Amino acid sequence: MSEPDEATIALLSHVALFAGCDHAELAKVAELMTDSWVNAGADVTAQGQPGNAAFVIVEGVARVEANGQELARLGAGDFFGEVALLDGGPRTATVVAESPILVLSLNESQLQKLVSEVPPVALAMLRELARRLRNVEAMLI
Repeated sequence: MSEPDEATIALLSHVALFAGCDHAELAKVAELMTDSWVNAGADVTAQGQPGNAAFVIVEGVARVEANGQELARLGAGDFFGEVALLDGGPRTATVVAESPILVLSLNESQLQKLVSEVPPVALAMLRELARRLRNVEAMLI
C-alpha cells in the first residue's frame, strides 16, 4: 500500500500492536502493508498451516476458531496472525471472513523492513504480545 491516507493511519493508531507509535511511524507501517479484500466465508488463515503474514482488519467482521470452537469475533482495528509471522510456526487458529473484509497484511520481508526502518514498532509489538501472554497466563491460574 503506497501513499497511506489519514484514515488508514488513524485506524492503525488504535491497533494495540502499534501502540505508542507516532504519526510518522504509523505512516511507514501503512506504507509497507498491503491491502486486499477477502470474500465472506473464506478462510484468511487456517489452523495448523504455515503463516507468513499478520493482518489488521480495516472493514468487516471475521470469526476466530480453534479446534472447532469459536474463540472470538474481530472487526475494524483488530489484528491477527502475528504469532506465526514472528516465529515461523503454524497458525494457532483459523480466521474466517464473516462478511467481505478489507485487511492490511504485513509479510515477513515487510516486517523486517519495518523493524529496521522504524525500531519503535518492534518494541510496541513486543509489549502487545507480552500483554496477551499475561492475559492467557491469568486465565490458566
